[in-house]
Amino acid sequence: MQIPSSLGQNNAPSLYGTDYAVKYIFDDAAWDWRTNFSYATFVDADRLNPGDVNALQYDLSAFHARGGKVITYHGYADGLIPPGASRLLYDNTYTEMAGHGVELDDFYRLFFVPGMQHCGGSVYDAPWYFGGSGQGTTLQDLARQDIWPLPGYGDGQHDALLALMEWVEKDQAPERIVATKFRNDTIEKGVLRQRPICKYPGQAQYTGSGDIHNATNWVCKS
Repeated sequence: MQIPSSLGQNNAPSLYGTDYAVKYIFDDAAWDWRTNFSYATFVDADRLNPGDVNALQYDLSAFHARGGKVITYHGYADGLIPPGASRLLYDNTYTEMAGHGVELDDFYRLFFVPGMQHCGGSVYDAPWYFGGSGQGTTLQDLARQDIWPLPGYGDGQHDALLALMEWVEKDQAPERIVATKFRNDTIEKGVLRQRPICKYPGQAQYTGSGDIHNATNWVCKS
């Protein structure tokens, strides 16, 4: 199991969460998650909603009407934001848009990435690299900005941004995006494995023959 050092290796929660409680929800520098955190914290966050940040509006009719497209992805091993949050947002938006006679799949697609942590990196060497936000380079090459899109796989089948561009410009909606795991998360060391990331609610299923590390031997099943 490989944990990127940038994500930390202790039991303390992320400051994204604790500082939100300290500085926004309660405005109390003495608030300590060790003694104060409980389910009531979530209740207070919804009740107080500082900055009106809760995503409780799911009507994307205006966005859809002007031809907007959305590709959302979330790692199943995300230790900062629970992947269920993206599913809840998607499902609630699906229900809202159905009431307007709009099929959500026509402009909004969600992809869950097995093994991926927060935006990048993975556990158990799961494929996670697909040109998404924060994935301009692999973990050991973060100082470099010259690797874009995915080396050797510069197309909408392997790069989330290119997939979005092809959807907007050519009306080619993505059914799957192939994720890559480089050896030791270093591009120059070559590809360890690739696997398709299927649009929700689909899941990748092995065909039963061929190299399991080759994405062509996997299909998306609902």
